[in-house]
Amino acid sequence: MNWEIKYKKDAWKFISKNKLIDKFEATIKMFIKGEGRIDLKKLAGKLEGNYRLRIGSVRIILKFDFKRKIIFVKKVDFRENIYK
Repeated sequence: MNWEIKYKKDAWKFISKNKLIDKFEATIKMFIKGEGRIDLKKLAGKLEGNYRLRIGSVRIILKFDFKRKIIFVKKVDFRENIYK
C-alpha cells in the first residue's frame, strides 16, 4: 500500500506558490523508502504529536497516521513564521 498525502488548504497554497511540490514529494519518498538523510524532528510542547520537516529555509509541520499510511501536511512556512 502506498502512502497518501493530504494537505490543508493553506499548506497546499504555500507549497504551490513557492514551487516546492517536487522537492517535498521527493523528500517524503526518501523518508518512506528509508533512503538518504532528511531533516525530520519530532515536536514537543503545543505541537506534540507532530513532526517538523526542514527543506532549506522552509519548515513543514506533518502528522503521520502509520496504520492507514497517511501523511497530513498541516502547515508550511518559512522558519521565522512557522511556530507563531
